[in-house]
Amino acid sequence: MRTKKPFEDKLTPGERTAAGIYLPIHMFVLPGLLGIYAQVSPRAVDGVGINILYYTFGILFVLFFMRNYLRADFDTMLDNKARSILSFISAFALLFVLSLAVTGILIHIMDDGSNPNNDTVSDLITGGSGSMFGVIVMLAPVTEEVLFRGFIFGSLRRRSRLAAYIVSAAVFSFYHLWQYLLIYMDFGLIVFGMQYIPHSIALGWSYERSGSIWVPVFIHMLINGAAFFINAGYPMPSF
Repeated sequence: MRTKKPFEDKLTPGERTAAGIYLPIHMFVLPGLLGIYAQVSPRAVDGVGINILYYTFGILFVLFFMRNYLRADFDTMLDNKARSILSFISAFALLFVLSLAVTGILIHIMDDGSNPNNDTVSDLITGGSGSMFGVIVMLAPVTEEVLFRGFIFGSLRRRSRLAAYIVSAAVFSFYHLWQYLLIYMDFGLIVFGMQYIPHSIALGWSYERSGSIWVPVFIHMLINGAAFFINAGYPMPSF
């Protein structure tokens, strides 16, 4: 009988420790420090510049501390091309179905309002689309997938598959919204966290099925790239 290949987490103890230390810095410390910097020197940096600085710190951390992990998982992807492609396609199908379900729920429970994180990203793309392309499509997916799928999902998956999906989705959703909860003091905004659950589940699924962090990275890049072109007002390519 053919047995299912077990999930393989390639993070070393040192890489896991580094990611565990950096995650709260990335989620809470850096946004706070960069927010203070923006208030002290408003003419020196705008919202686009803040995002460039933020994700530059993130990508430097990933490339310095997690480079061996990225290399090992890249080799895994190349060594298992068919499995990686199938994981990529199935994750998109899963994302489509789950997103439709979440959208239907939000339509019934929300009278008005919009996701403040999406609104902010749209404004930043309009104000500096060239620079934001690099941030949204290149830097953010690599940094976020290593932290949320590679570290959180991968670490928990070794012990509990259910916990890996629930915790990584919860933290990923909170990551995108916590600053707006404090700014507006409206904890009802937490409902928009539902919009990130399909993405987190699909990205975790692709990581679990492919065994390579690069599959969710490329999916994340494609999702963000499509969102970028839509928000920037560029015509989408036709196939």
